[in-house]
Amino acid sequence: AAGGAASRDVVGGPREVLVAGVPLREGTRVSVPKTTRDQLAPAEEKDAVRPRGRKHGGKAADPTVEEQVRRIIPGPASLVEVRRRPRFGVDAGAVAIGVRPFLVAFNIHLESDDLEAARDMALLVRESSGGLAGIRALGLRLESRGITQVSCNVCDHERTGLVALFERVEELSRSRGIEIRESELVGLAPRAALDREIAERVRLAEFDPERHVLEDNLARRLP
Repeated sequence: AAGGAASRDVVGGPREVLVAGVPLREGTRVSVPKTTRDQLAPAEEKDAVRPRGRKHGGKAADPTVEEQVRRIIPGPASLVEVRRRPRFGVDAGAVAIGVRPFLVAFNIHLESDDLEAARDMALLVRESSGGLAGIRALGLRLESRGITQVSCNVCDHERTGLVALFERVEELSRSRGIEIRESELVGLAPRAALDREIAERVRLAEFDPERHVLEDNLARRLP
């Protein structure tokens, strides 16, 4: 159903969903202000989303939902942190809005089919294991090529860039007698994270700014 000029009502179906670690029933009517995160001052962010007033079945919404969610997730948190929070039972509605820096999907191919070695290196570079800030990583085998890779998500390139990540994997691989074949970018990266010099250092295969760099790709596509 349409709301006023400053908001948009969202109504789901009658089934339970999980929002920010909280089990909720779809069908709750909530108000989503038509504003972007950049337009919100820090003090206003907490009021960006609030219950609208009716839940599925026509009963009045629980006025304490917002306070309950804030007690569990008091401020900005990563998805990993949110998943670790305890669940609790509520029967009213809420909306979770998540914002993160540009994610760069970056894989490093190893001249080896040793899956355990790739997994061990991934464990040592990922942030959750005490490795590099903002890095998530897995060790995977590429069956068709007979090699393995350290597959990474660079969640914040300003904290850990591609060169720092590559050099750490290079250090770990050489200590195991394994060479790096090349690296691979899945999708695009912002210019601040990737230029020709960086591409050469991380052995990015067939680097092409229009194919790999977000701003150059957009400039080619847009009039």
